[in-house]
Amino acid sequence: MTRFKENGTRWKGSQLSFLDHITHPSESREDLYCLTLAQSEALIAVFDHYRYLSRWLDDDDDQPLAITLVDQFVNDTQRRLMMPCGSDNVVLLSQWTPDGHYQESTDGGETYHDAPARDPRNNVPLPPPFLPPDTVDETCTYADSIVNKLINDWINATGSTEDQATVIEGIISFLAGIFGAFGVVAAAITLGIAIVIVAFTVAAWKAAFVSDVWDRLRCNIAAHMGADGSFTQSDVDSIYSQIGVDETGIVKISLQGMIAAMGWQGLTAAARSGGGSPTASCDCEECDGCDTSDWVIQEDIGSYVYGTLNGSSDCNHLIVDQSTPGGDGNYYIKVFAPSNLVGCEVVNLTTSGSPSGLLVAWDLPGETQGTFAHSGAITDPLGQEIVAILVRTSTPQTMTLVT
Repeated sequence: MTRFKENGTRWKGSQLSFLDHITHPSESREDLYCLTLAQSEALIAVFDHYRYLSRWLDDDDDQPLAITLVDQFVNDTQRRLMMPCGSDNVVLLSQWTPDGHYQESTDGGETYHDAPARDPRNNVPLPPPFLPPDTVDETCTYADSIVNKLINDWINATGSTEDQATVIEGIISFLAGIFGAFGVVAAAITLGIAIVIVAFTVAAWKAAFVSDVWDRLRCNIAAHMGADGSFTQSDVDSIYSQIGVDETGIVKISLQGMIAAMGWQGLTAAARSGGGSPTASCDCEECDGCDTSDWVIQEDIGSYVYGTLNGSSDCNHLIVDQSTPGGDGNYYIKVFAPSNLVGCEVVNLTTSGSPSGLLVAWDLPGETQGTFAHSGAITDPLGQEIVAILVRTSTPQTMTLVT
């Protein structure tokens, strides 16, 4: 209850009910009234006058008007007028998971939950999709942009001094180049690896990032991204997991930490930064057998053409088509390994050409390629390591060499 003071004193103002507001309030729920800062300051000042007992009605028969209870009520009211509106009244704790998820706790750290909407990396505007002219493979070029940024702005840009401060400076500088001031926040995910890098030595750490590492990462990223160079948290999780499969040791620790720190926001920004090659290659198929992808077809000699590579070939299935007869009317295929010292073991060899007039010949490691010192049935090369193969038929053919 609130009433105006009767004209018994010089003070004219309202009195509040001690019973209704302090000792026996009818309702204890917390209403939310979002005020401006100026309004809150004004109410805090006005309410300070209610520390005087004369501002209260002594209307509780069981509890005399007490200055201690009044002070508690005024103090709590003023404190609440200084608190933010809504659920922000709860003290929030935050943390990063090792794979880069931003999490919050509302129970003092007993439990944490993902809070992607409040991730501080969201504060950095993302650039629009961008690809250089004449881009061949869009997702590969986007992935190449990220790889080049990691190479140039992190690994190569990190100083050579063998101390933790140098490594930390390299991490923070790289992330600041992506997130600006918020890069320091994201760096919290990766700072722990600085100790590992220094123990490994900075020089050895840099040397561990050979070209094969970057080729695998480029393919990994290209396989887990949107067509416009964007990423989701699910994409980041997949990239992080695949690094754990592809890499070991300091390379695994470093790349997983930095991918986690970049998050989908940083990966998107780096992909769209324009640093990728328009002809970047993401030909990352793993070879189950001996790799024949670098074997070459014999160059044409006069009227003799020695076949064309079939598009269905892969690293251990060399498929060559031949539809052009030579000067003698037969159809020849000749292919060579890059070196006469190391070849591939033949698992299977077939041709679609007529068995009539069939000739199969081959060279072994150490022999001069093209002499075709060994010949026999099409099954004879099976199980042997060869460095060159010749297949001649009397009809157009497709040869398949499986290694």
